[in-house]
Amino acid sequence: SLFRHPVERVVSLFYYLQTATWEHTYDPIYATMTLDDYANSNFVESNILVRLLSKNPESPISQEDIALSKEFIRRKCLIGLVTHMEESIERFNAFFGIVMDEVCREDYVSEKRIGANKHSHPPIERPSATWDKLARKNWADIILYEYVIELFMEQGHMFRADAPQ
Repeated sequence: SLFRHPVERVVSLFYYLQTATWEHTYDPIYATMTLDDYANSNFVESNILVRLLSKNPESPISQEDIALSKEFIRRKCLIGLVTHMEESIERFNAFFGIVMDEVCREDYVSEKRIGANKHSHPPIERPSATWDKLARKNWADIILYEYVIELFMEQGHMFRADAPQ
């Protein structure tokens, strides 16, 4: 599974939805909103990953929901991070036994290709009032993301050259 910081994910989703008329979730209201408007709206995601993993779509998030989410990810996921995309893809390939020749690697997973399918948008200032609003609305997903980073580091041992096969 590939993970991204929850605030960055929400920001990217907002800018994407402003123009994604083909999406079933598209609403023309997004096109008229600023990121701050979105952060203050009822449209913004709130802890979507913890909600999905703990099967808690609407109730207040509990520490048990976070613990269930962490356990699910620990037991079921090979972790990749958007901030470490090339390394993540290398890990996925090694885990699944995918061997890429140099042409394939250059065409599909090189630094010049990673992000080619990216929806460009202005970066969010950190720290800022908007960042803080989005972080408060996604506090549990941020806790989970910090745990995911720990798992990414732990799983790294599986991909060292001297790791047992």
